[in-house]
Amino acid sequence: MAGAGRCFFCVEGDAQAVEVFVPLLRGLGLQVQIISPESKAQYHLSCALASNFICALVQRSAELLGGCGFSQTDALHALAPLMRSNLAHVIEHGAVSALTGPIERGDTQTVQKHLSCLTERDDRQLYALLGLEQVKMAQEKHPEQDYGTLAALLNREKEQNE
Repeated sequence: MAGAGRCFFCVEGDAQAVEVFVPLLRGLGLQVQIISPESKAQYHLSCALASNFICALVQRSAELLGGCGFSQTDALHALAPLMRSNLAHVIEHGAVSALTGPIERGDTQTVQKHLSCLTERDDRQLYALLGLEQVKMAQEKHPEQDYGTLAALLNREKEQNE
């Protein structure tokens, strides 16, 4: 079965059905994870964040490049190599190891410049919220580095835009 190893199935439900379907799916060479019925919504949320929310981030990134004179098509073409490379690193090494950029470097000045480019309250809050997640990742990647100033800046931004 060509490409079967690329599919991933989550199975939840009746215990007897799970006992039948899991070996069947694994026998076809598919990756299978059993989840509880209570975690089904969280599983779906995780998939939506990793798939659908990426579309929204790419759209917003392309719109920001539009402000630099890019057409929608050119913006997507410009972003594509960066996105492909980053996703390959995330898949191969994990999100924390793949993290790069001004937050990972602790570059508060660049983060302030980024925020000054964002005129919409929602954009500033989104940047702050995602930035704070990156700060956690950066602290895990570089426990010896102090991200306090950067975290304080992003927390202030988050609170001002709530």
